[in-house]
Amino acid sequence: MNGNGGTFDLVVPGPTVSNLPQATFTVAKTADAADLDLLSSNLVPDPNSTLNFIQWFAEVKNNGAAAACFVQITITFKTAGGGCVKAMHAYADSDTHKIDVSDTPIPCIPPGKSGVFYDNDLPAVPVNLASIGRIEAQLTLIPYPGAVLNPSNPTLSSVALVPDPTNGDGYWAIVGTLTATTTIYNIGISGYYKNRDGMILDRGTASNLGTVAAGASWAFTTFYYVGAQPSSYLLFVDYLLGAGP
Repeated sequence: MNGNGGTFDLVVPGPTVSNLPQATFTVAKTADAADLDLLSSNLVPDPNSTLNFIQWFAEVKNNGAAAACFVQITITFKTAGGGCVKAMHAYADSDTHKIDVSDTPIPCIPPGKSGVFYDNDLPAVPVNLASIGRIEAQLTLIPYPGAVLNPSNPTLSSVALVPDPTNGDGYWAIVGTLTATTTIYNIGISGYYKNRDGMILDRGTASNLGTVAAGASWAFTTFYYVGAQPSSYLLFVDYLLGAGP
């Protein structure tokens, strides 16, 4: 059973892109989540961390005809014998929608588009990727019939992947300009860098805790990614309506 009372009655093979090719991968879905496909999974320990810092990234695509809202996942990395090595849980970063007459922002993946799962942890002991032989994921969502893209969403322009303006070659950032459609504040931008295989490599964020009035703009630069130039990226914006306190 999932947290919303649904039954995981659909089990399918896992994503075609994973950094753990030795592991068998299955994805269980509730009936509401049947049109969601997990495209990739990337479990990434930080080799330089003294605190065993580890991150996990995954891309999920909505192949259905309606927006998929509050998409969440629990994923468990196990030994071949079934022992738990690491578990992660996340809601998908996705585009901001609304329901009914309220403009209150809610996160939904539009039809044909993707969202991104991200989680991190500081486990007591380092995660040994070579010990992982099974990966089991559970996908759910909360149905919101009639959810549509929020008309209060800001617009983005001149968005590009460029060498980081501060660090230069080998450092990559996403830059652009956000223009407010209506007055908003506490703005967060999450950019996810991808390679040619479709693997999400890292996450770069930018934030503006102040107020951007309707019609005003904010030039943003996400935190950089270090390495070979990513081939593409996914970008999501969240915000609160009105002027900040």
